[in-house]
Amino acid sequence: MKKRKNKATRSGRTGPIVPAAREISRRDSMPPSSPAESAAHLAARSRASRAELLIPLAIAALALLAYSNSFSGPFIIDDRTSIPENPHIRSLWPISTVLTLPTNAVVKRRPVVGVSLAINYAVSGPDVWSYHAFNVLVHVLNAFLVYGICRRTLRSEALRARYGRAAPWLSAAVALLWVVHPLQTEAVTYIIQRTELLMAFFLLSTLYCVIRGAGASRPWPWYAAAVGCSALGMGSKEVMAMAPLVVLLYDRTFLAGSFREALRRRAAPYVGLAAGWPIIAFLIAIRPSEVVGFSFKHLTPWDYARTQFGVIVHYLELAVWPHPLVIDYGGWPVAESLAAVLPEAAVVLTLVGASAWALVRRSPAGLLGAWFFLILAPTSSVLPIRTEIAAERRMYLPLAAVIVLVVIGVHEGLRRVVQRDALRRAVSASTVVALLATFCAATRSRNEDYRTEVSILSDLLAKRPAHPWAHYNLGFLFEEAGQLAEAIRHYAEAVRVNPGLARAHRRLEMALMKQGQLQPAAADVQTHRGQALVAWGDFDKGIAPLSLSVRILPRPRPDLDGAGSLARESRPAGGSDHALRRGGEAESEICRDAQPAGDGASPPGPARSGGRP
Repeated sequence: MKKRKNKATRSGRTGPIVPAAREISRRDSMPPSSPAESAAHLAARSRASRAELLIPLAIAALALLAYSNSFSGPFIIDDRTSIPENPHIRSLWPISTVLTLPTNAVVKRRPVVGVSLAINYAVSGPDVWSYHAFNVLVHVLNAFLVYGICRRTLRSEALRARYGRAAPWLSAAVALLWVVHPLQTEAVTYIIQRTELLMAFFLLSTLYCVIRGAGASRPWPWYAAAVGCSALGMGSKEVMAMAPLVVLLYDRTFLAGSFREALRRRAAPYVGLAAGWPIIAFLIAIRPSEVVGFSFKHLTPWDYARTQFGVIVHYLELAVWPHPLVIDYGGWPVAESLAAVLPEAAVVLTLVGASAWALVRRSPAGLLGAWFFLILAPTSSVLPIRTEIAAERRMYLPLAAVIVLVVIGVHEGLRRVVQRDALRRAVSASTVVALLATFCAATRSRNEDYRTEVSILSDLLAKRPAHPWAHYNLGFLFEEAGQLAEAIRHYAEAVRVNPGLARAHRRLEMALMKQGQLQPAAADVQTHRGQALVAWGDFDKGIAPLSLSVRILPRPRPDLDGAGSLARESRPAGGSDHALRRGGEAESEICRDAQPAGDGASPPGPARSGGRP
């Protein structure tokens, strides 16, 4: 007896599950004691099978309900350069034109996404409905895949005895909660963020095909499909580089039992999956990014990694309580030291350590942790992304691991606390229904923020008032609409928050001239020139135009504050304090010149207040 127990432990299954698995398996395999019981048993199984067929329909229906108010949302922000201003998607042929993507768009290294946009353009031109329909369709397909992967995993050899009967319903709960979770709205409703949707579709498809192939009598069609999906995913988003590792860890945990056995059984498929890595390397080489890399002076890999502790904890908070949701986290503070993010670092490192320990023990929980951290790794570890330290869409796939952990955890808790099966099922169902209703309402509410570009940018400023690019974009929209006063207000706020934002200075000057405010326009020209020189470190040359600016417009000038701050930012690492000292002197001289010149000395300039229009 002891020998048999040791053998079961060596097989890779966790200790507590194996004895319970044997007992439940024996109980489930016992035939009914009478013909009447046998008929009732078959009838119950038939009803359960019919109910299972309705699960995909429920997933699709709930997703459509949650996103039905998103189909008229216009192109916003990064959509513009990738869709209406992108000439490469206006014809499906020649395909080389579609694949030659613009260098300034989100899709520039993502040809599969470019082809999807070209298909949409062929269907509806610049009309947005087909683009939204495509995003929602891919989101629904992803939910089907999440359901299928969860169901097959819970019915795998390692978990069948414990979760086999409940597998369809636990998997349905996971997929339904995932498909309507409000945190998914950026990836689904913001059209160009289909990069995340398509990458997720191909990663999930790759894993699903490997799972199906492992149990098939003729596995090669499934493995070939997995390799094809992996290659297409590599052309959708760079995060797909994690797919071979995710599949290998799943294989080792649930299919093969060890890395050696997984590679022995499926050597050729893994070679095919790894062959996708050169695709990403090639796309990055021909379209290098100016905002991603290791060479930024003010954002080192260690700065970025420290900051990501807080970002990841924020993601986890949004997974549990998805409010407030923000479309752009520009201006997320960079952690100056590890001490500044010590609590967050402790949380993240504890989770990483627990995941690694569980993986070593071949625990399914370890795979959930690996799924979460591996998929976040390309964007939330040591590779700095200068323009986006945080983005909610990055949680699109990692969120599945969080939901699985919560659903299984609640299921296990109820098994221990509630003894009656009927009561336990009622509590579980009512809890899931309540969460689905709440999530669905919150998702529809979030979609309303996307109804116009002005509304989503106003929502952003309501949550992050000191966001210079939001002010700039709102100013541009108001200027296009002929509302110059509002445009000037937002341009002025943009340059106050970020004096180095050259575009905002130029638009502010043009808007002021259109409105006939030549004096403020001339002052801003000199301000912009002086601030650029100060940022460059040439304080002596920078003082002259800044001083001229305050002589042109002699009144308190909050837009001129911060020469010392600019000096600090432009000071080389390890350099002398001369830049700081000279910057402070320059700021003192400028502020002295900026004193009021008397009542009514000059016409009023643009408003400098922030806030929501």
